[in-house]
Amino acid sequence: MTDTVISNAQFWLGVFTQVKNWGAIALVLGTVAVFLGDVLARPHQKVLDDARELQIATLHRQTEALRGENLKLRDRVAPRVLSKEQYDAIQTLRGKVSAVSVIEETNNETAIFAMQLLSAFDNAGIKVKIFPSRPGAVWTGILLVLPETVTDRTNHPLVKTFREIGLYGGDGSLAGYMDPDIPKDVPLILIGEKYVMFDKLPYMGPPPQR
Repeated sequence: MTDTVISNAQFWLGVFTQVKNWGAIALVLGTVAVFLGDVLARPHQKVLDDARELQIATLHRQTEALRGENLKLRDRVAPRVLSKEQYDAIQTLRGKVSAVSVIEETNNETAIFAMQLLSAFDNAGIKVKIFPSRPGAVWTGILLVLPETVTDRTNHPLVKTFREIGLYGGDGSLAGYMDPDIPKDVPLILIGEKYVMFDKLPYMGPPPQR
């Protein structure tokens, strides 16, 4: 083997040894760089994660708020429906109230709701007689007008039951009711339209000039 071959082998061995050494150093430096990069990036990643979680929580709250507003709006515009709990409560009036007179306001929503109430009364064995509403008469909710002989309206079965099921809108006495066709010895139920709530008062024009 010639000196030239041996010299070339020694040269290239030295080169490749240096490459290997530099490669090892680069590997160590790369590992250190990855570790340092991870450590240094962690606080910034946490800031971004916290911001993302805050954004998601904010969007969730906004969604829930909008859902609540939509439910309120739906309740405002939805027609009244007699629930099972309300129906069952009316059934407890069997034997306590024998008959009622009914006047309902002349609109579609009231008529549909009144039909549900009348069915509940009928199923409870309560006789119902319907009288026409006076022209132009407008009222909201359900008013209970009791015979003059009832001295304690608060504890009357109709009043107590309608209070408990959220259908009570007020009560009064037939002593002051002027319609001669209405029996004075039978409770009168006035079924008015659904009460409309305004978010703000309507504009009625500028105040009159004096």
